[in-house]
Amino acid sequence: MAGRQPDEHHPHRIRPRADSHVVLSAEGSADVFKTFVEPGGSFSPGVGSYGVSVWVWLESEQHLVAPELLPRDAIRDRLLGGILPIVRSRWRAGAFEVDLRLGVEACPDEHHPVDVLACRVTNRGRHLAEAIVLLVVRSLGPAGGPLRSIAWCPEIRGFLIHDIPQVLGSRTPLEAGCVSLSEDGVSLSELLRAGQRPRRALATDPDGWCGGSLAYHVALEAGGEWEAGWSFPVHPAARPAEPAAAPSYLLARERIETLADQWRERLTRVRIDAPDARYSEAFHASLTHLVMAVDQGEPRIATVCYPLFWTRDCVYILHAFDKAGLHDLARAGMRALCEHPWGGGFGPEADAPGQGLWCLHEHYRLTGDRDWLAGVYPHVRERAEWLLRMLHTSEPIRLPARNVLPRTRLHPEQGLVCEVASHGLIVGRMDGHRPLFWVNAWALAGLRAAAQAARELDREADAEPWTAAADALAAALRSEVVRFGQNERDVSCAVWPTGAREAQDPATVDAFVRWWREHRDGGGGEYVREPRWRYFEVAQAHNLLKLGRRDEALSTIEEFLRTQDAPGLYGWAEGDLTGDPTGDWRLIRGWWPTSNIVPHGWVAAEMLLLLRDLFVFEEGDHLVIGGGLPRGWFGDGHVIGIEGAPTYLGRVSWRIEPFAESRGFTLTIRCEPAPPPGGYRLRLPLPPAANVEFDGAGVREENGDWPIRCDRAEVGIGVILP
Repeated sequence: MAGRQPDEHHPHRIRPRADSHVVLSAEGSADVFKTFVEPGGSFSPGVGSYGVSVWVWLESEQHLVAPELLPRDAIRDRLLGGILPIVRSRWRAGAFEVDLRLGVEACPDEHHPVDVLACRVTNRGRHLAEAIVLLVVRSLGPAGGPLRSIAWCPEIRGFLIHDIPQVLGSRTPLEAGCVSLSEDGVSLSELLRAGQRPRRALATDPDGWCGGSLAYHVALEAGGEWEAGWSFPVHPAARPAEPAAAPSYLLARERIETLADQWRERLTRVRIDAPDARYSEAFHASLTHLVMAVDQGEPRIATVCYPLFWTRDCVYILHAFDKAGLHDLARAGMRALCEHPWGGGFGPEADAPGQGLWCLHEHYRLTGDRDWLAGVYPHVRERAEWLLRMLHTSEPIRLPARNVLPRTRLHPEQGLVCEVASHGLIVGRMDGHRPLFWVNAWALAGLRAAAQAARELDREADAEPWTAAADALAAALRSEVVRFGQNERDVSCAVWPTGAREAQDPATVDAFVRWWREHRDGGGGEYVREPRWRYFEVAQAHNLLKLGRRDEALSTIEEFLRTQDAPGLYGWAEGDLTGDPTGDWRLIRGWWPTSNIVPHGWVAAEMLLLLRDLFVFEEGDHLVIGGGLPRGWFGDGHVIGIEGAPTYLGRVSWRIEPFAESRGFTLTIRCEPAPPPGGYRLRLPLPPAANVEFDGAGVREENGDWPIRCDRAEVGIGVILP
């Protein structure tokens, strides 16, 4: 079996860290072509390929330094610039700092990616220092596989693996060698850890436990630098015949910079400026992780772990793409949403039609593309009619369960959508539960979205029954049968995104306050995190933001920023000890998801959407500016803002520039193609004595808002602080 490990408890064999990973990809590559990266920069170029690491042998200390053996706090990982899908890993080996940068090129397209690794070693000590830098290739890796033959090839300054050029270097090493566990009786890591290096030019192993290393002698004065780079065609056996060595002779550093420029243009259509860089980095990193997981145009919850379109999670991901300005990527995913109306690993579930309708209509609201809406309207009608049927069914509704997780096939409810309707409500299945409010809140959002879409297309005959059904369902949701606030899913969707409860409703506010007190407030300032479903935790904070409870929302964000499951890379786990839901990881050597899936797409999408709304969100016919920003950001001369944010009312940018000679700032807001009909509501956390001026006149504060009404695309507002 491919995932079986040789003598797992042998003390001298270095195993992958297996504490977390992130995924790198050429945009849209299938799961098998994704690159998994561990803390410290070790990676696998493709799922089931092999492992690559950079290790350092310190001759003076007779000691091997490998990131797999370092404590987590000795490793500094970061996306390049904090936002781009290039992982930068730094760690120390004696006097040397190792700085690795890893990216993925599409050569020539996403079906033929190439990993590019740039390595810089710097002497941070005060004296001349020497070491052997090792580029290590072995079967074990974050997503490794059987490595049955490896051979040194001087022409490519690297290795042939399975007779194919797969490791291509930019420098000729001092030494190169291979080893076979079956033939030599020793693993590569044991050999290197003992201060020895493999000598074979070729090694084979029928069980797939080969390895090889390229050794480079480095001698640097204080402050001196050494650079090298390598290329790794991802699963080259699937590639057409081509000159494999060509890319390796270009400087890896330059190729990484080119990649960075390409991704920067792609992923910064919406930009956030924040005094606390973690906010902007979390926003952009969340987007990066979501883009990396896309599989041939379809969004994914997580690479390999969830290899299917799952409606419930993916509508949030598609909406995040739209809110981040990647409408093309969202639209590509909408095809999957239309083709798989009940998509999900647990079979057809009752919340799917409403979620699909909401997501489709949100895309229209953010793009204004009426022709596109007309094209998907048959899918809108189909889902709306399903909701009407579910609301009035007198017998259980069952559908075929297709493309589900293995354990679902053996579950007696695999095809159950809902049971007999009761009290005007759908009694539907969701995630192994019967959350009455969640299912019906989404049905309400879906019916409203369908009716609005119908009216946009002048189909009043469709809109009328859907509107009537939505009104009746809204009344049923207010009944005592629902018992709002008893389930964590209730407070995860009530105000945002379904709009099933009003933010001004005292009963709604009371339910959220009670939930916070009982589940999040540990007393004495101690925050209690959600132990299982972290996306619900972020969603609850999003609802609290819409309720005007800024401090609670920010405390949740702070907890997530402080406790990242992929530290420095802003990756968070689902948090439910899911492990290996499909069983595919049992066929892969290396990383073993015994507890958490990181990064998780629904968590990342919720985080991006919440962070965006801190800066701007829609409220009726006006835009709320700064409704969730921390109080501590104001008064110390910080530049704050968001650029290019799509909203229902236009594309918005705003920016705060501090006054040069007095305490205060200028706020410039631009909305294109036209200002919102209701203007803006400044909801900045300003002190009571702040003076807000617009067009030469003071603006009176109204319940925490400063209303700005205007008829021009760009406005300037002055704020003088006490």
